Amino acid sequence: KGLVNLVAKQEAMGGQETIKKLGQVADHYPNNEEIVQVYAQGLFNLSNKQEAMEGEETIKKLGQVADHYPNNEEIVLEYAQGLFNLLCYQEAMEGEETIRKLEHLVRQYPSNEGIKEVYLYALWIINEDGDKK
Repeated sequence: KGLVNLVAKQEAMGGQETIKKLGQVADHYPNNEEIVQVYAQGLFNLSNKQEAMEGEETIKKLGQVADHYPNNEEIVLEYAQGLFNLLCYQEAMEGEETIRKLEHLVRQYPSNEGIKEVYLYALWIINEDGDKK
């Protein structure tokens, strides 16, 4: 948790190094979902500080973590939130793919209110932004 807190205080470049360390800890303890969840939070935090291309790569990593732990809805919610943030920087074509990913998560986790909320906000953003219609 100290590493994820450090990421929140660091610039993007320093945060990337800290995330690597956190990823190594998560890889060393793959059965400890609390550690993996903290790693997911760190990836999400880092993506918020990055430029669009770097953030997209970080969200891909977060998606891989979510795919590896499909029963941990807190990790999946971190991924959904990362997709939402990514959507805010994307052009129309990329945004459509991101919306499809969020829609898939809603279908996969129909009782998760957090994921539904993220999806609805994403639809609202798409409809509000004329460039992304």
